[in-house]
Amino acid sequence: MKNFDPFSDRKARNIRNRLSETFMQALQTSSAEPYELTANELLQQYPEEKYQNYIIDRIKRFQIVFEAITQNDLHLTLAQSIILWNHQLFFEMHELLESIWQQTAGAEKQALKGLIQAAGVYVHLEADRLQSAKHLAKKAIILIETYSHCLINISNLDELLAALTVLDTLPPTLLQSEAADAS
Repeated sequence: MKNFDPFSDRKARNIRNRLSETFMQALQTSSAEPYELTANELLQQYPEEKYQNYIIDRIKRFQIVFEAITQNDLHLTLAQSIILWNHQLFFEMHELLESIWQQTAGAEKQALKGLIQAAGVYVHLEADRLQSAKHLAKKAIILIETYSHCLINISNLDELLAALTVLDTLPPTLLQSEAADAS
């Protein structure tokens, strides 16, 4: 999907944004219908291979993530965001976390901002935008290190920080901490 570039292609950006928006609606309503209908509409509207490949790939990942979230009855946004990350739905994770980031304050807000930026690093890396990824990674590292006490739901922040430091193109799997399961 190297030709799918939402940074320079308005059609690609619109596809990405619409799919993400309807996936967020699906999570809120516990119904896959919003993203399924949108995907079918987009597949008809954009017959070019690069768009088709992206839409089909996203729908496959959405279905896996949606099932995992609904079957495990995960209502906490942070728990959902870990599943999104682990299925490399970084843009969608960014969108999901941003929805609660806007309603928080203080240290928690800064910690969420660090995770949003970390997801953004991988959005940029997917698009081969190395300089943007590097710049964002530096910001994410500072926030995640400084506010790690607010991110107890992730038990392996050290692996995330290490990956961001070297701009590892293979993101670490985020592990849900047992402390977060108990809360």
